[in-house]
Amino acid sequence: TVSVLYWWSAMPPKKAVETVVVPETPDQPPTFEHEPFMESLLMMARRQELAKLEEGVAAAVGMADDFRINLQSGVVVDFTVECVLFASQHGFNARKAAAFIQWMSEIRTCVETTGDIDRAKQLFRSHVISHAERAALASTAAPVAAPEEAADAAGAKGSKPAAPAKGGAKGAKGSAPAEAAPEPVRDLRNDPAVVLTLADMGPVADFVVTGVLQHWRLYHYVANEGIASSMAAEYSLSVQTPMAAPALSRALPAEQYEAQQAQLRLQADEELAALQREERERQEAEERERARLEEEARLAAEEAKANALYFEKQGTDKAVALVHDEVQSQLSAKQQSVVQRLARIEELLQLQSS
Repeated sequence: TVSVLYWWSAMPPKKAVETVVVPETPDQPPTFEHEPFMESLLMMARRQELAKLEEGVAAAVGMADDFRINLQSGVVVDFTVECVLFASQHGFNARKAAAFIQWMSEIRTCVETTGDIDRAKQLFRSHVISHAERAALASTAAPVAAPEEAADAAGAKGSKPAAPAKGGAKGAKGSAPAEAAPEPVRDLRNDPAVVLTLADMGPVADFVVTGVLQHWRLYHYVANEGIASSMAAEYSLSVQTPMAAPALSRALPAEQYEAQQAQLRLQADEELAALQREERERQEAEERERARLEEEARLAAEEAKANALYFEKQGTDKAVALVHDEVQSQLSAKQQSVVQRLARIEELLQLQSS
């Protein structure tokens, strides 16, 4: 018992466990690194409570006030919601989902700020290689736990730490606590809880390609294009106070009211007569115009017919005969008229001579 107590006294002090503390204060927004909050988001995704999920994500990214009216904020919130849904569908835990969201945000930010697709692809490749190396390291060569880490793990499981070997205990007696060799700090990036496995790489690659790289021009344009805004027009309109009725003392006498009404009726009749007169004139003008157009069309048709008759090659003789007959008939009529006039003159002369 004494040797065990001496061994515990010779151990260096425990290192503080690195945890993310999120105080429950209304002024501090939630973060994805806060595991209870991330678990609640994953639960909303599994239950398909998309409205609550969207509000929670907007609060975490600091865009809860304008993501419904600002296109740039809406794009960020929608993309992060898709990341949470993806993490929920593939069974990510809270820490793994938070790391995945951070990774996707880095790629999206690279696309939005630089607009360089090659740089975004290189960033994606470096992340994939890093996760593959970490996954291989976690699966093949697990790090040796330090004594205090083994004690923490044993205490978490409810079991006592194993007693050291005799040689180790004797060596501890001859060394002071200050001279103990410092233990190497564990690299939290190699935590298997946040490392993507080789089975996750395929779906993640499809998500990045179809979700970000395929539409990198849209992400870059929306993030950098200025949103046009116009000055708001202000109107002052009272809707609480009803319009008051005019005072009875302002009412017109009966005679004056009747005279005013008669004048209004006379004015209305005059306006109606003027409108009717204008309508009749308009209709008459339209009728005259229609008759003129019909006459022009008739004359044009007759002229075309005459031209076709006179300038037709095969009907020249017939046209000449028709013209000759027409001229002869006109001459005959003229001759008869002259003969009748001469006969009339002779009768008048005979009467005068007698």
